Amino acid sequence: MWRLGIAERPVVIGVVLLCACLIGVGSMTRTEGTDACRIEQTWYAGDVHYYEQIELRADSSGTWISSGAASDARRDRKQFTWERTATTFVVAYGIGEKRTVDYRLERRRDACYLTFRSHPFLDDDSGFHHFADYP
Repeated sequence: MWRLGIAERPVVIGVVLLCACLIGVGSMTRTEGTDACRIEQTWYAGDVHYYEQIELRADSSGTWISSGAASDARRDRKQFTWERTATTFVVAYGIGEKRTVDYRLERRRDACYLTFRSHPFLDDDSGFHHFADYP
């Protein structure tokens, strides 16, 4: 029995190392940082009851949609142009309507998040502030 334990020790060590490697590879995430997240894409917030979507295109145009299945859900759509700096996001829509808001773009695990300090389209700040790159 003593010989059996010694003979299996390298196998046990090998299995433990293999498991540790697999766990390490499985827990790796994409590179953190804003350079891994593109702002030019469609951003989603909410659920089936209350929903917002912001589409930011590379030509600096965009579409904001607010909708939902709830009877009191806002149903609105705005076409706009946009520009940004490292910390501010400016949208222009309608005639002379322009809003500047602070924003943050970040990656967490397997998703990108676009967060506004105040809502870029609503004066009453009743809309969503946190958007993700998946519905």
